[in-house]
Amino acid sequence: MTNRIAAVCASVSMTAVLLSPDAGLGSDSPAKGAVDVITVHGASLEGNLAGDSADRRVSVYLPPSYATSKSRRYPVVYLLHGFTDSDDRWFGRVQHFVNVPAAADSAIGTGPHELIIVMPDAYTKFAGSMYSSSVVTGDWESFVAKDLVS
Repeated sequence: MTNRIAAVCASVSMTAVLLSPDAGLGSDSPAKGAVDVITVHGASLEGNLAGDSADRRVSVYLPPSYATSKSRRYPVVYLLHGFTDSDDRWFGRVQHFVNVPAAADSAIGTGPHELIIVMPDAYTKFAGSMYSSSVVTGDWESFVAKDLVS
């Protein structure tokens, strides 16, 4: 139970940093992280009645030291965008109110330890899934908790 509470507190804290009006605006951050865009197949999303693909785009923010510290272990935050949103917006590929990579770079430069941020694109034919288990949009709860994490 303690690990879950710590994970929730870390997630709330990082979300506060990401949503801060000044997040990502500082120009004195010495190092920048990288973003990988990968595809994760979600067995939990197969056969959904909406016909949305079970292959989902996932944006992954990797901290500045990741490329040179392959054996180092990093905490991971699974950041879930809201209904009608997508990872494209949150990761700065489309104009939006937050840019996760810029905000994370800024935050890491001012105190928090480096971390990995993972955000799946949960945009569906119905503009989202609410990360619930549904025969219509798929079992998004299991996708995030099992398919994505593994």
